[in-house]
Amino acid sequence: MRFLVILTGLLLTLLTACTSTMEQPLEALSNPLFGVSGTLLIQPNQGNCHIDDLDIPGEIPRANGATGGLAILNASYEGQPTSLASPTSTGKYVKNVAARYGTPIRDTGILVIDDFQGGPFTLNQAVYDLQNESFPTDDPIKRAEAIQERLGELQDAGLLAHGPLVFTHVNALLVGAGYTRISVGESVTGLAVFRHSNGTKIYVKAVDIEDFDTTVIAQRVVQGLNALRGAPLFITNIAVNMSFAVVPCSVLFDFEASSLPTFERYIEALLDANPGATLAQIRRAIVTPVFPDPLYTLISGTLFQPSTVYVAAAGNYSLPYPMYPAAWPEVVSVSSHEARSTKISPFSNRGETMITGGWFRLTNPAGINGGMSNAPKVVYQGTSFSAPAVAAFTAIDLASNPPECGLQVALPTRPDLAYAPIINAGVWTRKNVAFAANFNKLLNLAVQQKCGV
Repeated sequence: MRFLVILTGLLLTLLTACTSTMEQPLEALSNPLFGVSGTLLIQPNQGNCHIDDLDIPGEIPRANGATGGLAILNASYEGQPTSLASPTSTGKYVKNVAARYGTPIRDTGILVIDDFQGGPFTLNQAVYDLQNESFPTDDPIKRAEAIQERLGELQDAGLLAHGPLVFTHVNALLVGAGYTRISVGESVTGLAVFRHSNGTKIYVKAVDIEDFDTTVIAQRVVQGLNALRGAPLFITNIAVNMSFAVVPCSVLFDFEASSLPTFERYIEALLDANPGATLAQIRRAIVTPVFPDPLYTLISGTLFQPSTVYVAAAGNYSLPYPMYPAAWPEVVSVSSHEARSTKISPFSNRGETMITGGWFRLTNPAGINGGMSNAPKVVYQGTSFSAPAVAAFTAIDLASNPPECGLQVALPTRPDLAYAPIINAGVWTRKNVAFAANFNKLLNLAVQQKCGV
């Protein structure tokens, strides 16, 4: 899912939240919607496509002007994040919750389904070096323009993509959870292996979806599952992480043809092109995939396969409902709460469960990107990084006997994921019981699949 950025120290301006959780069904519209190009907006024969931060701007960058979802901190600059998180600390938290009722007894896997732009699967040194580059600090617009230009250069050179950052984040979470990286060559193979102190392992497999539609994405997910399930690994307990959204391809094509600079401007143009349509109807139309969808067919078809759990980011559009694939009932939808708080992030859509989505410092604790050091001045956030925490939680949980997510009854001692840290001890506690109880589900309720063996 798109991860948010700050470059001038100003927070990203987000799409206004819808006022109701359920909008008018698309089929109930009296007239079909038309795109800016004059063709039908929703064309089922074109299928569904994925979007992430490097494909389609779902929020206005304004003076932030970012590309690639990374923020560069500057101590002399006003408005920078005051509350930062560490992926390793978050990993420690999810491990403590998952291990509270069990000890790993089996190997498990995590599939990271994302856009790696054809590889490599890990971040480039140039991304870490961003913190050492000199950007203007006297003028917010100049600073934003300079950083945007540099990030655009990295993107054009194939050095900056959404998938490698998510993949790196997953690995940092597992290091925080006490696992030791034992494999090499992840940038080429897209497979990282982490070992628990008792010898059990978690295999993290990257699956590149590039710019493909959901027909190809579904095929690649199957290939990734088979790579873990087949010889020599024989992994059957797998968490599938999807940090992206799915929309009708015709919407994506119409937006690209419009040449409008932001998605918000595009929505305004759609309103002009469809007199009588409401903003809510437009928004629901452009975020609702056409059916049947091959990815959904795959996910719903594996619903009762033991221990295959699908997790997805709820989205960064500040909507009161998750986007797809998170909105599919077989998928665990994950929202973001603020670092060191149980308050939902202002950008976050609402899902079933919630965990910190940043601001995270860019770290390399497992040496997953070779000899690169941490880059604490480079930060990132979004539901793209909340979902992997739940995927890591699930993979650790699936290794236990019995897995928490396999329980059919909610027990009062089972914690949910809306926690905030007590800084002095590195421990986490639920600060607002009423808020968490009203908003979040326990993990074993949020996970709709039958899981565990």
